[in-house]
Amino acid sequence: MDNQQATNCEDFANTRFIPVTLSLNERARLKHKIEEINEFKGRRMSLVRRTDKLLRQMQPVKQSMKVFVDYQTVELVKHTQVTLDSGL
Repeated sequence: MDNQQATNCEDFANTRFIPVTLSLNERARLKHKIEEINEFKGRRMSLVRRTDKLLRQMQPVKQSMKVFVDYQTVELVKHTQVTLDSGL
């Protein structure tokens, strides 16, 4: 952290938050926006948890899965191990 960043952190730490008077309509809009943000964050975390769970479940499958590649000119079947790293 350089001196400028340290100064910015200190400035922020010393900042006093001034209460603001909002109309009922503004409060309702602000509350609704905060709820939307929290809902989005919850959905995102849920998606991350589900993805992690699916990847953990696929680990044993990934090791046993084989890909069959058929070439037109030669009757050749090639077994290649699948890795999830390439496309995800």
